[in-house]
Amino acid sequence: RMENKESITKEGVNYEPKKKHQWLVTFPKSFNIESWVVKSTNRPSVIIPENFNPATDIPFAFKWNANIIQFVDPIGPSTTERLFEILRAINSELLELNIDQHPSFVELVKVLKDGFDYDLELTDPTGTVVEKWTMKGCYITEINFGELDYNNKDAVECVMVVQPKTVKLHI
Repeated sequence: RMENKESITKEGVNYEPKKKHQWLVTFPKSFNIESWVVKSTNRPSVIIPENFNPATDIPFAFKWNANIIQFVDPIGPSTTERLFEILRAINSELLELNIDQHPSFVELVKVLKDGFDYDLELTDPTGTVVEKWTMKGCYITEINFGELDYNNKDAVECVMVVQPKTVKLHI
């Protein structure tokens, strides 16, 4: 039962709930996207098929839903610039890489081509990880550089939609 919004009491013991604002996303190093520019995301979700039979179907053969990752876009380092570089690298997968290209760009192309992994960690108030998800074999399905509006003084935001192949919860 809920005593207050800060703790849950069961049989006289207080339990602290996980908080929606205590988390951290870590992308591959080659993305060069700092965790602090991630404004919001979601925990993994999956829809179990209506005709799924656990007795006969392969366990964990579900298709995971895409994760929507929303970024703030500071003037520097620019999230738009990094996302555009990721788009260039996705496009470069289809082309032969020039050996004169910068090694960090070549690494980014390799990471994207093979399907990248990223982590979502939920923390307690002290920063200790209490839940860790790894999205594996991911590919990017959408990048949106955001809307602009003379009547809106909010920060510019960008969105990236990522489709994981599999998801692992570390216990």
